[in-house]
Amino acid sequence: KCAVVIFSDLVMATLRYFNTFIDEEPSGNLLESRSKSWPQLGGTGHATEEIEEMETQAANHVAELQGKWSTFGERHPMSPKPQPNRSANKGSRGHPVVCRRPCIRFAKGDCELGDACGYCHHQHPRYVTPNKSQRLKLDCMETGELLAVLLPHVRRSIEVAQIEATNIIEMLEGEVGSTQAPSVDRTLHRTLRQMPLSALLGLIKPRDDAFGALLEQEVEVLRCRLG
Repeated sequence: KCAVVIFSDLVMATLRYFNTFIDEEPSGNLLESRSKSWPQLGGTGHATEEIEEMETQAANHVAELQGKWSTFGERHPMSPKPQPNRSANKGSRGHPVVCRRPCIRFAKGDCELGDACGYCHHQHPRYVTPNKSQRLKLDCMETGELLAVLLPHVRRSIEVAQIEATNIIEMLEGEVGSTQAPSVDRTLHRTLRQMPLSALLGLIKPRDDAFGALLEQEVEVLRCRLG
């Protein structure tokens, strides 16, 4: 609030700053000439109460803005997406190292076979697989040649998974013997390097020979041990 005194030949007026208006202090008959659109003036006590009320409202508004700013940009935790019921079925044993292939029915919502399902009921990351020409090249190899190509990648996968699978390594090494790995391009090795252990062993087990059956038995033992 500030006061300004104006002198003139006709009248002396005292001005004050009140509620964002420059108002004239009431003096004598000057109030009679006030415009009706001007705000009504009250006493000093009434003005003080209005100012205190405005200051209180302004302080509350600032506090509210500060509270909103303090939480600006915060992300509220989202409720987890409901997942289908996961059962300890046979196909899920050894996940994610040597489990079976993912169950398509379970991925769509639910598998009516439940614990009797022979496929894995867990989520699996996507990985590359051999293309058509690479699969033909692997299919044309003898079992010993195929194992010689896959053996380094099987060893690496077991080391990465940090599991004990000595029996499987010894079986592969015994079957390879002195067989030399055939020459294959780098693209195939790059693909095999990115495949998980279960997928690498899956390239061997479908072979129609006694070794494939023995390997499947050993892998099943590993599944049960890993749980």
